[in-house]
Amino acid sequence: MHEGDVLVLTKPLGTGALLAGWMLGSVKNDDLQTAIASMRVSNRDAARIFVANEASACTDVTGFGLIAHLGEMVRARVSML
Repeated sequence: MHEGDVLVLTKPLGTGALLAGWMLGSVKNDDLQTAIASMRVSNRDAARIFVANEASACTDVTGFGLIAHLGEMVRARVSML
């Protein structure tokens, strides 16, 4: 990650929260199916764009969320300075 980099999200945020809500019974089935359909879409096209544009950093926020992954990327950047 470099100063001035642009953050690109390839898929909607919030699937983890939606899945947690579904397990608690507070999410509609239609919303769950929409999230599942989104998760099933390949990141192949995004990866090609990142390679073609020489992306300097990349992460998958599925497991820990956007904030946790941004923290990891920032810590890695700071340790490089």
